Amino acid sequence: MGQAPKVFISYSWEDDQHNNWVKQLADRLIENGVDTTLDQYDLKCGDRLSHFMEREISWSDFVLIICTEIYKRKADAREAGVGYEGHIISAQLYNGEDERKFIPILRQGSFRTAYPEYLSGKKGIVLTAETSKESYEMSFQELLEALFKIDRKPILGQPPSFFSESEKNHSGDRDAVPKNQSASPEPQLTEIIIPLEYYEGFCIGEENHGACTVHFDEEANKLISAIDFGKTSADTCATVIFTDGMDLSEYHIKRKNLSFLIKASETIKELEVECRLKNGDTRKEISVSSNWETKSIPLSDFRRSTSEWQNLKEIKFLLRRFRNNGEGGTIELKNIKIG
Repeated sequence: MGQAPKVFISYSWEDDQHNNWVKQLADRLIENGVDTTLDQYDLKCGDRLSHFMEREISWSDFVLIICTEIYKRKADAREAGVGYEGHIISAQLYNGEDERKFIPILRQGSFRTAYPEYLSGKKGIVLTAETSKESYEMSFQELLEALFKIDRKPILGQPPSFFSESEKNHSGDRDAVPKNQSASPEPQLTEIIIPLEYYEGFCIGEENHGACTVHFDEEANKLISAIDFGKTSADTCATVIFTDGMDLSEYHIKRKNLSFLIKASETIKELEVECRLKNGDTRKEISVSSNWETKSIPLSDFRRSTSEWQNLKEIKFLLRRFRNNGEGGTIELKNIKIG
């Protein structure tokens, strides 16, 4: 498989349970052939801490960033060792370092509450204590595949055998345009399926988000969001799907749609769909019912310029207290796509 990938683990010292979990993660990576550097093993008496961090972040092929709410607070405030590492990582990203070098590992909290600002919009690995054993193992395998640069995408095959030879030849010579014919139209944009595994529920303006709980039903491939306004003073609760900063500018130019299947409790009649774009948020109101319905919203209806759609960070579904008589309820979502 070639040379072992060299990895540095960046994390915040918290309680013994957390520090031991980080050590166990390092042990498991080492057992699986990953050359892993961890301060608990590799920082020796007399070493200069700042030099250790600078050297390992610079020399490593990958940096695993163990994201917790404490890590985010220290990183954003540039406090202690975590803050110093934040300076180094931010500088490398600013200077054009490969984005895939820095892999967030969500250990505690949510993407919103645990990701430092410099990681906003990045796809990460979820290894929280709440993750099921099966999902945990699948996420760890995904991490190994990223570190060893394993590509599971199939190799492009040959046209089906039932095509005629003339059809095959035409397919293989698409760039050749006879003089008496105009060029073929541009290829159609492929439909983008939005993954639902990266999500969060929160109450806007509050630190306690227990009134908005979101669950991903893997078997049904749907999100279920339960909102109880009786447990919060917030006026708005949000179900957020993180979209990893995808570029939809071409889809905006060609007037493509954001579509999804949705149903809600009878207590919920209206929602707002909000897209977090390059420089701000834009939203559209929709009506909902207790039956599954397909909603399709042209990207142009969100009234933002094409350049804004170069970076779609999040899709939010907002439930506002005053629009639903102060009642909450359940929202179910699936088949979210752009096309």
